[in-house]
Amino acid sequence: MFLAWSAFWAVVAAVGLVVLQSLGLAPNELLWLAKRVLGVYAGGVALWYLLLLTVDAWTDGELRRIGALVADAVQYGLSPRIETSVLVVSLFSAVSAVLVGHFDPALIIFAAVSVVASGYAAVWPKRTLPPPRLPDLRPTPAPPVAPSPAPAPEPEVETVPAEPAPVPQHLKQKEFFWQYYSDPVWRHAFGIETKVTVDLSELEQKRSAERVGDVKRWGLEYVARGIGPTLASLAHALREVSRTRELTPLQEAALVLSFAQSAIEYATDAETTGAAEYPKYPVETVEDEIGDCEDKAILAAAAMRYMGYDATLLDLPGHVAVGLAFEPVGTPGALAIEHGGRVYYYCEATAQGAWIGEGPPDLAGPIEVIPTPEG
Repeated sequence: MFLAWSAFWAVVAAVGLVVLQSLGLAPNELLWLAKRVLGVYAGGVALWYLLLLTVDAWTDGELRRIGALVADAVQYGLSPRIETSVLVVSLFSAVSAVLVGHFDPALIIFAAVSVVASGYAAVWPKRTLPPPRLPDLRPTPAPPVAPSPAPAPEPEVETVPAEPAPVPQHLKQKEFFWQYYSDPVWRHAFGIETKVTVDLSELEQKRSAERVGDVKRWGLEYVARGIGPTLASLAHALREVSRTRELTPLQEAALVLSFAQSAIEYATDAETTGAAEYPKYPVETVEDEIGDCEDKAILAAAAMRYMGYDATLLDLPGHVAVGLAFEPVGTPGALAIEHGGRVYYYCEATAQGAWIGEGPPDLAGPIEVIPTPEG
């Protein structure tokens, strides 16, 4: 796509130069320099295309990934609404005008249009997620006890500040702090802080549940049936962070993933439970603040599904990850799996800062989608 747009704008620029020369609207010095700049640009595009055709296969697609990475870096750093090739052509035109020292009317109009387009991209509101109305499964306080008869009035004493209302005994508040990366290119990191209410009755119920060893049933048992008051509290907290920071849908999904990656400590089941395999429900992982690959993946997938995303679990040899069905994420070399007519992007729930579509470098073996029906 980058090469196609580059070629298109190179042709547009060439046609513009021909029109300017035929109408005599630009001095010969400017046209001479512009033609050479355009020639270098077109030659670079053609050379890159030839390299992709002849050499890229020998580098296992590395050249194509580098080109996409450069394009994404420019778009993330400036604005994803401005096509990269337009920025490149605009830059060449501005350099030409400065070197020649002549600003003719046609160039001024072109520059004005570029400024207006850049200003529009800078101030226009970003595409925000029209948040679906999340079902309110959050824990609720116990019903109030009927008041006792009013006691006899006591002598007035000096008032003191009221203490905060205590959390009901069947609820527990936990605070989480973690790092969130808002994009995969510049990797801007933000410290996130949020509170989650754990429903202790739900926790007790899930603790006593028998563990399901069949990986193919984890989607139903732990993701779909793991959605409860505690996970709802987490999802509402993450949605509030997303609204405050005006995140895009993709960034919000990455925020959920980052919670599992960074807010939950990694440890194997053998270290925490003494069992070789002990999958946890989301409420258990939130309460323990620790888990292995399947615990983190179950937590992230359940939260994503509760927030309206099509997420499921991915089964790999000796590992479990999250699959997120989404529009193209724009990450070079993004790892995706097609299943049931949907494309699921690989989401690593254990590596801190791993972006959506970023697979492990030592990935070996097939990736299978674990179906996640409604609970």
